[in-house]
Amino acid sequence: MAQSVFRFLWLSFLISSIGDWLYKLALPVVILQKTGSAYHAATAFGVSFVPWIVFSLLGGVIADDYVKKYVLIVGHFLASGLALLLLGVLWQRQLSYPLLYGAIFLLSSVDPLTHPSFQSFSPELVTANQLVAANATIQTIENCISVVGPLLGGAIITLIGGYTGLMVDVGSFLIAAILLCWLPNEHHTNPKPAGVFAELRVGFTYTLKKQVILSGSLMFFFTNFALNMFEANYMYYMIKQLGYSLFKTSIAMTIAGIGALLGGLFATKWLANRKAGVVLTNSTMWAGGLTFLLLLVHQYIYWFSLGWN
Repeated sequence: MAQSVFRFLWLSFLISSIGDWLYKLALPVVILQKTGSAYHAATAFGVSFVPWIVFSLLGGVIADDYVKKYVLIVGHFLASGLALLLLGVLWQRQLSYPLLYGAIFLLSSVDPLTHPSFQSFSPELVTANQLVAANATIQTIENCISVVGPLLGGAIITLIGGYTGLMVDVGSFLIAAILLCWLPNEHHTNPKPAGVFAELRVGFTYTLKKQVILSGSLMFFFTNFALNMFEANYMYYMIKQLGYSLFKTSIAMTIAGIGALLGGLFATKWLANRKAGVVLTNSTMWAGGLTFLLLLVHQYIYWFSLGWN
């Protein structure tokens, strides 16, 4: 029973993840086609990252205080509507940048608000001895999507176009939300919330007091911000400067996913006797060095994508 119910959660995650890749590839393509500006494409990625800073702690509070099933369902339905709003903004003949960035910010806010609920839902759907297998299923889907997602998304957008790709993304949120409706209602036994702001203050104060957590959070903030900026400019560079088709560009993104997958496979043994801080610092410098190499090569750009993630 538990495994059959859990199937609805991972199917929902799979479908929404494919939709995320369609969005991730289609949005900069549409913006580049409409404006020809790498600045606006990069800014769109930057705006989509800001909600993770603003709402991550709040997402954790929501996961603790509210029924996770309903948080995820409402979040997916809301994301579908906001994706449709973004599509409407992009369809305007004269693009309004405040509306564009506002719609991107709102749509990107859904994930940090709901993701903690998703992460903590599996233990409530499966038994204790099935939890390892359940987590492995989610991780396998995530790793495979990092490889297949760019290629599949690039192929779909090449065939149907960026605007239609965004419309498919709207549908993926709806399907994911409907699948979640089959999940059982959890028994919410948490005590009455002390108040959102009170819990946020406690979490923020705790983070500031713990130097390891604070330094790690700051490092991940700047690293992820840089990656968001890089992704948009990377696509612009390949499409506009090197003249690659979207499909070829998606191959480079796929190879980057292969690099992430291989890194994940070897990380456990490689990290066993190494300090986490040293590993994080060296890997960040390695990624920066390979980024500079991308400026020196054109024909073999795909191979250097392997080290990007």
